[in-house]
Amino acid sequence: MNKWLKVLAGGLVMTSAATVLAACSNSKADSKGLEKSLTWMTTSEIQTLDQNKMVDTSSSEQATNVFEGLNRVGKNGKIEPGVATVSIASKDGLTWTFKLRNNAKWSNGNPVTADDFVYSLRRVMDPKTQSQQQNNYQAVKNAPEVVAGKKSPTSLGVEAKDKHTLVVHLTHPVPYFKTLTASSWNPVNEHTVKKYGKKYGTASKYVVYNGPFVSTGWTGSNLSWKLKKNNYYWDKKDVKLNTINYTVVKTPATDYTLYQARKLDGAFLDTQASKQLKHQNGYRVFKSDRTEYLTYNVAKNRDMANVNLRRAFSMVLNRKELASTVG
Repeated sequence: MNKWLKVLAGGLVMTSAATVLAACSNSKADSKGLEKSLTWMTTSEIQTLDQNKMVDTSSSEQATNVFEGLNRVGKNGKIEPGVATVSIASKDGLTWTFKLRNNAKWSNGNPVTADDFVYSLRRVMDPKTQSQQQNNYQAVKNAPEVVAGKKSPTSLGVEAKDKHTLVVHLTHPVPYFKTLTASSWNPVNEHTVKKYGKKYGTASKYVVYNGPFVSTGWTGSNLSWKLKKNNYYWDKKDVKLNTINYTVVKTPATDYTLYQARKLDGAFLDTQASKQLKHQNGYRVFKSDRTEYLTYNVAKNRDMANVNLRRAFSMVLNRKELASTVG
């Protein structure tokens, strides 16, 4: 299963850094190598498959597997080529040029081009999209004005020189810009968005994919679906799995029970369960690059809108005890 996990996900789209405790069988007898299938879980429902609107962990996890940006996050956080084979910054850091591979395709067989990345970024920054990803690209020329509705998205500092050459103009150098292209800028097929309109991203069938897998069976509200190997993916020879069976399991007790019943190939454990099982065969710890946090619903609770009350809660919180309990 270890090799499969490498192709399952190279890191979530959302930037994060937490350790997840997982029980995962390492025995050949328990693996599904002959089927080339993995039965996996996530802890919450998918919110959307629209690349430009997703911000939650579950949607972002799916995006890592069904979409591919200019670059991707590889082993040990190293940035590797994705759709772009070359990423070059100018000496002053204000211009980035990306050379796209000519064999990248969408799951409908259409080529992935520089225009797909241009359309995607313009759509993110367009206030009509109501994307929560806009803060990632404020350094792109005219981005603040576009977000504020003062300029057209077409004025954004991104252009397709040709089908396989993408150029981005920045207002100031961003040393981590290449990393951004590996974590939050997936291409979007304009034809598909216009074809489905408001339905785009609301179910598996209303999206086309350019990553190693395609999503099937997600209707927008169900708690199980599949990822199937994308036969149009440029690097499909290195994708070892044919299918990934996903299920939403919200409690550690439930997912561990399913794991014990051989209905899951892995389980997220709470602290107590991990302490009990860490000396057993099959127990392994996988690190997940994510941060989780709690936020107050100030819209529904007027008291929580009081900043001083929230500060008071923060002051009495025992952070050491919290970290040792949930970590």
